[in-house]
Amino acid sequence: MTSNGDWSGSASVARIVRDDRAYAAWSYVALDRLVSYRSFGVKDVIDVERMPTACGFEPWRDRIAASDAAVVRRLRAAGWDPVGKTHTAQFAYADPPPTLNPTDPTRTPGGSSTGSAVAVARGHVPMALGTQTGGSTIRPAAYCGVVGMKPSLGVVPIDGIFPMTPSIDTVGIIAATTAIAAKAAHATGAIDDVGLLTATMGEPPGTVMMFDDVGPLLEDAEARTAWQSIADVLADGITTRRTHLPVIDLTRAVKLHLELMAVEAWPLHAERAKTPEAAYYGTKMLKLIELGRGLSSTTRPSDRLTPLRSELDGLARAVPDDGVLLMPATVGSPPDRAGTGSSRLCMPWTVLGRPVVVIPWRVTMPDGRVEIGGVQVIGQHGADDVVLATAAAVERRLIAASLHPEVLRRRLSGAAEA
Repeated sequence: MTSNGDWSGSASVARIVRDDRAYAAWSYVALDRLVSYRSFGVKDVIDVERMPTACGFEPWRDRIAASDAAVVRRLRAAGWDPVGKTHTAQFAYADPPPTLNPTDPTRTPGGSSTGSAVAVARGHVPMALGTQTGGSTIRPAAYCGVVGMKPSLGVVPIDGIFPMTPSIDTVGIIAATTAIAAKAAHATGAIDDVGLLTATMGEPPGTVMMFDDVGPLLEDAEARTAWQSIADVLADGITTRRTHLPVIDLTRAVKLHLELMAVEAWPLHAERAKTPEAAYYGTKMLKLIELGRGLSSTTRPSDRLTPLRSELDGLARAVPDDGVLLMPATVGSPPDRAGTGSSRLCMPWTVLGRPVVVIPWRVTMPDGRVEIGGVQVIGQHGADDVVLATAAAVERRLIAASLHPEVLRRRLSGAAEA
């Protein structure tokens, strides 16, 4: 445990490098750095001066950034120090990088902010930056057992970040605890001084809403049973209100979201796709580019974004004006490593621009199977502090109920020390 009382992790870059041989969280580590409670990792689509920004694309492995992205500058100004770059799915889309899930190496660690989640989960750094266009911060945080935050759209600048879908791209924060996430959010400008006080007050400052049944959103009976266990525990310790799950065609929403990404990706990659470098595109990225090529001559981004937000209006109205909505972050436990998992429960809030914090959970089922997921805490645009404060209460409740991955980490640490 460090002097600030809320992070315990690696003490040196050498330890990071040794440990990362088994997990491949990092694409680049600055060997001259000291590791402290103000160290952070940076997803490899975000520029850090004098470090490579490869975007998971082999021809760019020696592409060195001339200056910091705006969010990195803000963190440096607040006393944070970047240790290195973390692996990303290629161009922050869906082709899995080499990173392994520290909970189960046969399962995906999620994406596209894959390395950032694993670096925090392994205790290499207390915080790492990600990005989110669908579920690229929230999902890997849930899968790897750490906190993830997607601030309100537009409150943290995206200058110096290679874009995926500029109309909805958002900086992400992945952290060991909600307290660290709040400090990072303050440093990035997602919350102000008053917001930081709210975020650390320890109690939900407004209404906490939950859906009375999210079964239709989840993939199988095990996922539904696990979520019900989590919902019961939260309702027992936090005053909640219930609302009905709105009628929503998530399949259509997912299709519109994919087409939006394709239309915005095509101009970013059109020239490169004509060169020999195109051979280095991942299968999923190449498919997205080809879809964008076919759509772009007749489609503008607004042709997909406007109906997509309209389709999600029922979900938007479920978030109380004075508080937050709680719901699952993933449709089930992490699938195998062939993909990065489904973002269908995170994507709506990215498209709507709402702030989200995810708190991870683990439930052991009666048959011994372990279900892994996260609680999304969703608020109104600009209410990032309210979301963080409520997330802290959720975090404490799950730890007290031994349903938080931190409980398992403490037990394993104690066994190792013994």
